[in-house]
Amino acid sequence: MVALRRHIGATRYGDLYRSTILAPGERGPFPGDVAAARGRVAAAGSGETLLRLLGLGEAVAADALDAEARALIALLERAGLGGPVPGNLWRTDGWVAVPFGAGHLLADCPRAYGGQEVRVYLGPDSILLTAALPKVPGLRVLDMGAGCGVQGLLGVPEPAESVLVDIEPRAVRFCALNAELCGLGPRVRAVLGDLYEPVTGERFDLIACVPPYVPVPRGVPYSGVANGGPDGLGMLRRLLGGAGDHLRPGGRLVAVCQLLAGADGPLLAREAAALAPGLRLTAEVFSRVPAAQLTAELSAGLASRVPGWTGAMLAEAYGAAFRDLGATDVLGTVLRAERPA
Repeated sequence: MVALRRHIGATRYGDLYRSTILAPGERGPFPGDVAAARGRVAAAGSGETLLRLLGLGEAVAADALDAEARALIALLERAGLGGPVPGNLWRTDGWVAVPFGAGHLLADCPRAYGGQEVRVYLGPDSILLTAALPKVPGLRVLDMGAGCGVQGLLGVPEPAESVLVDIEPRAVRFCALNAELCGLGPRVRAVLGDLYEPVTGERFDLIACVPPYVPVPRGVPYSGVANGGPDGLGMLRRLLGGAGDHLRPGGRLVAVCQLLAGADGPLLAREAAALAPGLRLTAEVFSRVPAAQLTAELSAGLASRVPGWTGAMLAEAYGAAFRDLGATDVLGTVLRAERPA
């Protein structure tokens, strides 16, 4: 991965990616319009092949690769990150390389969100959480449900140690690859496991997490990466419930999530004190939309992906679930929990 990092730097791939794929002023790493991105890539000249391969996750013709690109292809193939496919083509195994700060991260291609399951996640909520973390050097960090590991690797400056935990084996593998790609290998531990189980007895200065928070009515199939249960709070409850045992005095948990809310505020507020005794909880709401809007968006988005369910059936399931919960709004929230010093 050190050689891969040097090669990507030498080919100025990051500059090409930023100038041809990222829209001006866009905060996140993903193109909002893939068709337009392809057009910009086509105008990139000598950088087109690498951008199509690494930036869009597309197959490229082997005979279109120049000497530098062939050297990079050989490195990726030896690392098990791609290989030849029929038609004299070469492709990755579903990931893209995303410029982030001064480095790069490998994450599952965002175009796959509408189809195959995304296991190595990096999205706008990841970016928001990374920006919300305390910029204090020397912290011991736990990146929970790490995905590609962005919070634990690049969320705080010069971490003393970062432990990246995920229940998905592919994500753990990519966390380890990204640690090497970022030059942080010796200070990073990527481990497979369910929530706090792999770090029993350990304490941290910072716990960072984007928990699965999409509310999903019972019986509706949905990606496990985002499924937060009927009220969206399934993993968040477990995260808060174990935080006190894994934070050092003065340590804090920071999470980005959606909270369903009713007339008396977020549903989570009804049980927060019992979930996290001894912790000071604060919630910064950065967006508010009607629950009916979320119902419409989820129903339309899932209708083409969930066999046996129509948009009308999904809308009815979500509408009934939200009525039963007393949910009228959806709050985009940065949730913080601090253990007193």
